[in-house]
Amino acid sequence: LLKKSIYKRLLDKSFRFTISDYNLFKSGYISFEQFLKSFNYIKSLLEEIKMYSQMKRQIIANTFIIPDTYSVCAGTNTAGTLTKWFKEKIYFDKEAEEAKSGIPAFQAMAESIRRIPAGSDGLMMLPYPAGERTPLNDPFATGLLIGLGLSHTREHMYRAALEGIAYSIAQHVQIMEENGLLVNKIMAVGGGTKNDVWLQIIADVVGKPIHTAEVTIGAAYGDALMASLQAGFYKDWDALSRVIQPKETYIPEPQASAYYQAHKELFAQLYENNQSIMHILSKERRNI
Repeated sequence: LLKKSIYKRLLDKSFRFTISDYNLFKSGYISFEQFLKSFNYIKSLLEEIKMYSQMKRQIIANTFIIPDTYSVCAGTNTAGTLTKWFKEKIYFDKEAEEAKSGIPAFQAMAESIRRIPAGSDGLMMLPYPAGERTPLNDPFATGLLIGLGLSHTREHMYRAALEGIAYSIAQHVQIMEENGLLVNKIMAVGGGTKNDVWLQIIADVVGKPIHTAEVTIGAAYGDALMASLQAGFYKDWDALSRVIQPKETYIPEPQASAYYQAHKELFAQLYENNQSIMHILSKERRNI
């Protein structure tokens, strides 16, 4: 279950630690502080290994650049990509109108689903048209639209897609909390923050408030801030954290959230019960 790089680091450093550092410390050639630094390195690797094994590769854990912290990561293959697919393949008229009206197609798409209730009137979608990374680690997973009836519209399908991505986010939060990692605050970043309907769906499905910041750029902005700390523009990590200013908070709506909590297990069962069929069809599409 271990990444090869971590395993190699552990073996290499463990060997040097046991054979070299301990003997040097005993002989008085290195200080206790130097010895302790080496010991703590091994300890951090062991903690990292423990985290990997506990989470069973459903999500990814690594040490992080901030001292004494870990980065627990996850990734879905098609979140923004799925919304782009809907824009190009299903809402192509809105994309064409964007040049004339000046109204972004994504904005028009978000407006079109405001009247659709939680659960999309009995329609559910698995958002895996390009396989899935965490928590499935299944390159042969596929998209699945189920519950489709004659009363459904493209608006229902689009909302079901956004709900499917929200269900996936909720699964990650659940995995973290099952492994003792309490999720105290959720910040949303990136292009999806422009879709307030989607953010409300995520809050309702996850069952926790979703926050946004004044600057919604994601990793690139964070990288620039950390570089500015190293360059001396900020005193420490605490000072850097105050740069992030809050903007909006989306609170779970009780009735919608109750619906989603009752359907989380159904979402999980859809993948489990159709996995073998997905694999057959996925391999046919790819001529494997």
